[in-house]
Amino acid sequence: MASKLSQIGAVTGTNSSDLIYLASTQDGGSSFDSKRITIANLFSSVASGTDLGTFLGSTVADNASVKSAIQSLETAHEAEVTNRATAITTAINDLIGGAPGTLDTLNEIAAALADDPDAATTLTALATANEVHIDNAVSLTGVAKDSTNLGTFTGSTIADSLTLKGALQALETAVEAEEAARAAAVTAENTAMLAAVAVVQADVNQNESDCDAGIAANEVHIDNLATLSGVAKDSTGLGNFTGSTITNGTVLKTALQEIETALEAVDTKTVDTGNNVNVLVANTTPDTTPATFYFLAVDASSGAIKIVDKDFVEVE
Repeated sequence: MASKLSQIGAVTGTNSSDLIYLASTQDGGSSFDSKRITIANLFSSVASGTDLGTFLGSTVADNASVKSAIQSLETAHEAEVTNRATAITTAINDLIGGAPGTLDTLNEIAAALADDPDAATTLTALATANEVHIDNAVSLTGVAKDSTNLGTFTGSTIADSLTLKGALQALETAVEAEEAARAAAVTAENTAMLAAVAVVQADVNQNESDCDAGIAANEVHIDNLATLSGVAKDSTGLGNFTGSTITNGTVLKTALQEIETALEAVDTKTVDTGNNVNVLVANTTPDTTPATFYFLAVDASSGAIKIVDKDFVEVE
């Protein structure tokens, strides 16, 4: 009898009395304990000696051979392994739910929660604190907490019961409409202003033209006055005089002043009483009578001084 598993010969028969050896080994086949069983006993529940008969399930077909049955079981097992793997992958993906790569494991989630075993308590405390902030933010909006619209407004720009976005949209529309209206008004005002400026400019141009004509005319008058004055245009003095009364090179006012002074001096020597003869003549001592001389006489009708020939006086 063989002492090693490797020494057992293969069974080639299929008789019901043939023996099948079952070996148990714990040292890789170096030694083993064996039991014998006949084929008839192995397939005692199989009616036929050539197939396995019928089965209650659907995995192994009825009347299949041992190999066919084993093949069916292998195929079913491998399909189950594949299906289980697919199901597990699907379940894991559903559990992850598209979480980012840094949060798709329990360890990463724990790290994100700072490995806090009381994360629920911590998060609840944070939520409570945030609730205060939320209440404050709600108070700032001016409407009640959990309101879904802004309520009513007294003006006509924002419609009642609008959302915040709707109110902002209404304000934006109103502002842009006002900007457009203002722009149109400014454009119209600018157009009117430009028209007024054009009128003023035309008036200014006409005035400038009139002034130029007036200046040209005045220039003629100035030239005529210069000619009338007897001195060159733009002269600052009256030039030279032949007498001694007016100082050479003096201005008009000074010349007039000098003439006025001289006339007033002569006026003081006018013969209005006999006493002034001495002033007029300055010397009353008789001179030698000239052969020819004239008398000064005052015309009683006009007061004019006239020269009278001495012969006329003598004849009278």
